[in-house]
Amino acid sequence: MFYFVYLLEILINPPKMNFFPLKIISFFLILTSYTSNAQNNTAYIPDDELLNYLKADYPDAIVNDSLNIDQAHLITDINIDLNNNYYEISTLEGLESCNNINQVKIEGTSISDLSPLFGNTSLSSIQIKQSLILSETLNELISIQSSSFEQIEIYDNTSITDLNITLPELNMSDILV
Repeated sequence: MFYFVYLLEILINPPKMNFFPLKIISFFLILTSYTSNAQNNTAYIPDDELLNYLKADYPDAIVNDSLNIDQAHLITDINIDLNNNYYEISTLEGLESCNNINQVKIEGTSISDLSPLFGNTSLSSIQIKQSLILSETLNELISIQSSSFEQIEIYDNTSITDLNITLPELNMSDILV
């Protein structure tokens, strides 16, 4: 805001010196630098419904309709339940930099791919019910996160045809299929 007021002041009352054009060029260079730095630490969320969900549940993690990567650690739970929160989310794309998610609940959605969660290091609980999650992506997630899972619940998912759970010795409290 300060920059715009400064520019307006220069345009209304231009200085009588010869470096007026230099001041305008400097202003735009500073403004361009500020704008590009603010956008470098963001991740695009292509699904508008996922963006709306994140805005509602994690407003501090969203800036200019994108995920603020520096604040992605704030996202700890993903609860996408079409029956209860009315977000018709179709992809988790954009959550790749969220590595602090420990619980995921997906119910009644058209989400089929869990690969945006593969880099997450904190996942301990996953519940999938009446969704279109594919066997391959669920098996890969379980394989990657096997040492951190405490609970896996899968209900009424016709798209999951093959489930491979090979887990190390854990204190897993619940596997429900």
